[in-house]
This record gives sequence, C-alpha cells and structure tokens, in this order.
Amino acid sequence: MIPVSINIPLFPLPETVFFPHTLLPLHVFEPRYKEMVSDALEGDKMLGVVQLRPGWHEGYFGAPPVYKVLGAGKIIEYDRWDDGRYDIILSGVYRTQITQELEGQAYRTAEVQVVSDYVPIDKTQEVVDTHDLLLKVFEKLSSALPQDMSILHENDVAALTPGMLCDIMSSLLVNDPYERQSLLAEADVARRQQLLRVQIQSLFNPIITDE
Repeated sequence: MIPVSINIPLFPLPETVFFPHTLLPLHVFEPRYKEMVSDALEGDKMLGVVQLRPGWHEGYFGAPPVYKVLGAGKIIEYDRWDDGRYDIILSGVYRTQITQELEGQAYRTAEVQVVSDYVPIDKTQEVVDTHDLLLKVFEKLSSALPQDMSILHENDVAALTPGMLCDIMSSLLVNDPYERQSLLAEADVARRQQLLRVQIQSLFNPIITDE
C-alpha cells in the first residue's frame, strides 16, 4: 500500500529534478549531507531530492527556498570514501509534496505527502492513445539513450503505465530544469503527457506524429 505521507531527509540541489522510476547518481561531500546519507543508510535508505528555487545562492548554507514537489527515492548502491564522502545511486519511488519542514537535524527534513497519478474520466481514451504514441517514440529513441538512466529493463517497457512512461521520458529527454519541474509537479497524467509532447516536438519534430 502506498503511504499517505512520510518523513524524509531533504537533499536540496540546484537545477536537479528527480523523477520516479529513474536512477540518480550523486556525489555527497558536504558535512551535513554526509551525515544525512549515513543516517539514511542506518534507516530506511529514503531521501528526497528537491530543486532549489532561483536566488538560492544567498542562503545556501542555511535553508534557501525550494520547490514544493520533489522526487523521493531509495539508496540502492553506495560507496563511502575514507574521508566520509559518499557516491550513491537513488532509485525513484514516489512523487511527493512538502507539507511541512521539520526541526532537529543538521540537514533539512520534511513531512511529505505522496502524490499519486490520476487520469480525468473524460481524458481516459486520450491518455491511452497518447501513451501508445509515446511508446513508439520511446522505442525509436531507446537505442540511443543512456542505459543507466532508467531502472527498467527492455522487457519491462510493455508494462509501463502512462504516468511511468512520462516520468522516464521526461528525465531522459527534457534538459531545462524548470520544464522538468513542471512535469514533475503535474499529477494529471493527461496534462503531463501534453507537456511532454511539447518538449519532444521541439527536439524531434519529424518523429512524433499522429499518423
């Protein structure tokens, strides 16, 4: 059962958006975040990666403003350096939204609400049709995509839900961090599909057609 809310450490990063169903490698070197990873490894291994809002430079070593919607994932691999630094790989599990930040740690933590995908009733067929179209695009592009960016194996592609496919393709193809944030923040799968199509059309206009 998907939890309604969870408490997780926050790893605020500039221009970094973490999608469910993807992998994110990170190098952790700041003392507070080394402590955060150490604590996570002793617990449930969950971390939230949240994008810093513009203007974060001024208060970086405090608690600069962040976006409310973030990806939460589990540490599935890690290496610890002799000086305490970590190289970790996160596997995206949830799309979440911050409900409140919590006190008591050297690093930031928050209560977050898990955000589930939904499809408006009147958009059901549209979502199915767009999903079929995006699958064709994904299959055409997959041979050229970095294989370490998705947690999926080739045989799992047919089992992707429309929301999952959007997240994976958004992570792989959309570079602008603010466009990525918009895609992450969209729980309406029909709307997310359309936002993604706009991004794909700007890159691969000849590939994506309704024919």
